Amino acid sequence: MLSKLKQIIFQIQRVNGVEIILLPNEDIIINAVTLKLENNKINKEQEVHALSSYHALSQKLPVELPVALTIGGKGVLHKKIPLEELSANPFENILPNANHNEFYMELIKFEKFASIYIIRKELLDKIIFDLNKVKFKILSVSLGAADINYLVPFLSFEEHSVIKSDAYSVSFNDKNQVIDVVVLPFNKEENYSKKIEYRIADQYVYSSAVISFGAAMGLLVNGLDIHSNIENDNIKKERENYTYYKYYKAALWGMLSSIFVVLLINFFVYNYYFSKNQEETISQGLTNEQTKNSERLQKEIDMKDEFLQQYGWTGSSKLSFYADRIAGLVPESVVLTDLSVYPVRTDFFSENNLITFAKDTIKITGTCDDPTELNKFENNLKNIEDFKNIKINNYFFKKETHHGIFLMEISNK
Repeated sequence: MLSKLKQIIFQIQRVNGVEIILLPNEDIIINAVTLKLENNKINKEQEVHALSSYHALSQKLPVELPVALTIGGKGVLHKKIPLEELSANPFENILPNANHNEFYMELIKFEKFASIYIIRKELLDKIIFDLNKVKFKILSVSLGAADINYLVPFLSFEEHSVIKSDAYSVSFNDKNQVIDVVVLPFNKEENYSKKIEYRIADQYVYSSAVISFGAAMGLLVNGLDIHSNIENDNIKKERENYTYYKYYKAALWGMLSSIFVVLLINFFVYNYYFSKNQEETISQGLTNEQTKNSERLQKEIDMKDEFLQQYGWTGSSKLSFYADRIAGLVPESVVLTDLSVYPVRTDFFSENNLITFAKDTIKITGTCDDPTELNKFENNLKNIEDFKNIKINNYFFKKETHHGIFLMEISNK
C-alpha cells in the first residue's frame, strides 16, 4: 500500500529529454524531446534539433519540467569490451593509469559485450552548472548510447536493423539484440540532410532525437528510482528538491481534497437541512393559514352564538304559545294582517354594522273598523301574565273605506 502510494506521489508525468553532443572548439549541438505520460501511454509533445546554446534550449522547452540529460561526442570516451574480458574494475579496462576520482563512468552490458563511457567530472559538472543557470532541473544523467536499452522493446525493426543518432550507430541482430555500438563523427550537413524517422511504438521520432527520447523515457518510466552511475552535488540537490516538491504537492492536493470533501459534506448537510427547512416553512405557512381560517371560523361561530344567545334563540321559546293566545283573543271586528316576533330594529345597528332585532317583542299589524274593539283587544292581551307592556303605536282610520289600520307592540320583558 505504501509503495503504491509512494509511486503515485513521485510519478513523473512530463519530462524533457536532452542530448548534448560535444564538438571541437567547445561548440555543442543539442537535440531534445518533451514526453508526457497520459493514460499509461507515453506521448511525444515536441521535438527539437540542432540547437547551439543552452539559452536557445530554454526558449524551446518548458524549464519547469525535470530533465533527463545524456551527453556524447568529443570528451566522452567510449570503449567496447567483450564480457569475458571485463574486469572487476571496468575503469581499468580503459584508463588503467588514470585517477578514477576525476571521471564519471557509465557501464552498459549487452548480450556479448559491454559499452563503457567515461567523461571528466570537471566537464560534466560545468555542463550541469550551465543548464542550472538557465533554470533547468537535472534529475538524471547518462552517457553515450546507454539509454538505447529503454527503446529496444518498442522499436520497429521491420525496415531498420541499425538505429543511428547524430553521434552513435547501434546494430541489432534478428532477435532484436544489440550486437554493436559505434561512435559516429558528427557532420551537420550530412546528418540533417539524411534524417531518418524511426517508429517507436505508435509514434515516429527523427534519428537526431532517438537518444534524447530514450533518456526521457527512462526517467518517465522509472522516476526517481532510475539507476544512475553519475551523480554530483547539483543532481543530488535537484532530486532532493524535487522530492520535497512532490511531497508538498501531494500534501497540498491532500489538503485541498480534504477541504473539498468537508465542503461536499457541508453542502449535502446544508442541502438536506435547507430542504427540510423549506418543507417546514411550507408546512408552517399552511398551518398558519389553517390557524387563521380556524380563528376566522371560530370568530364567526362565536358571533353567531353570541347572536343566538343575545336574542334568546338557545333557550326555551313560548312563541307558539303567545301566537296561539293572541289569535284566541282577537275580536271579530279585528283582522290581523301581520305578526312579527322579534322584529328587525331598523333604527339601530350593532358595532359590526349588523342588523339587530327587538328582543322579547311582538309586533301586530291589522285592521279594525271599531276603535272600541281595538281597545277591548288590547285589554284582553293585558290579561296574559307574560305580556308586560302593550301599546298601540299607531292607528289610522279611513273614512272612505270605513276601516282603520293599527300597529300594536307587545313586550314580554
